[in-house]
Amino acid sequence: MRSSFIVAIAVLALVGLFSQGLATGITSKARYVGSILVPQTSPENGGFSGLSLDTSGDKFLTITDHGTFFSGHLLRENNVIRKVVLERSTPLLSTEGLPVLKPENDSEGLSVRKDGQIFVSFEGPARVLSYRNTLSKAVDIPVPPSFMKLPKNGALEALAVAPNGALFTLAEGVSKHTNPHSVFRYFNGEWKLFDTIERRGKYLPVDAEFGPDGKFYLLERNFSVLAGFQSRVRRFDIVGNDFGQEDVILESTFGQHGNLEGLSVWRDALGNTRLTMIADNNFKFFLRSEIVEYSLTE
Repeated sequence: MRSSFIVAIAVLALVGLFSQGLATGITSKARYVGSILVPQTSPENGGFSGLSLDTSGDKFLTITDHGTFFSGHLLRENNVIRKVVLERSTPLLSTEGLPVLKPENDSEGLSVRKDGQIFVSFEGPARVLSYRNTLSKAVDIPVPPSFMKLPKNGALEALAVAPNGALFTLAEGVSKHTNPHSVFRYFNGEWKLFDTIERRGKYLPVDAEFGPDGKFYLLERNFSVLAGFQSRVRRFDIVGNDFGQEDVILESTFGQHGNLEGLSVWRDALGNTRLTMIADNNFKFFLRSEIVEYSLTE
């Protein structure tokens, strides 16, 4: 999260109190299922910036932007989350097997491959690390020199693993809202520009995920000093080596949810696609750490 957000943080606390649990957004092809706060069990419990659920939608892995893994499970009743259980926290390790420390521990993007391999992207310096599990030391995935030129607070926020195992990433970027987002793909040991995504309004990307339908889902954030956070999810077809049709499937109102930064897309037992998102409270007690869930109505 950018440091400038802190200027309006007290206002957001009030907005959140009045807005929590609202069920409709501006535009939506998704039905609001529910929201639940993540229990605050330790000082390091917060700043959640990435989320991955297993195929059942019950077990989860998340990361904080202080370089920590949290794993746990969700208890559901009638397909609605009723309790968040945090089971284990472990520091992200470096390639030497030591905890990743400031200023290099700003982990932002999280994606888990089908075989359980974990991938994490970072801001400052921009890089991607791979983990066999949450206790293993990291394996470095070399990044091109252009990644090093990304702004510290606008680097590799979003990370997704494609069905064929390729990695996709894009930067949060800066305030030049007229520029398209460049999406890079890592495949066969090489990063290449895959395609670009047009910016729509003042939204900036914060996470991405390939859904069970093979489509690319992009979670974006907008921010207003007086109104709070606004979230949008766009979905893209993949046509060969390009993005195809674009659909806006969810757009919340300002202040409806917290600072949603992590996205997991999965299919529930009824065959419905779910969007499960987690909010980054920037380690501020007056902001919400919450999990928000929607179900596609299509």
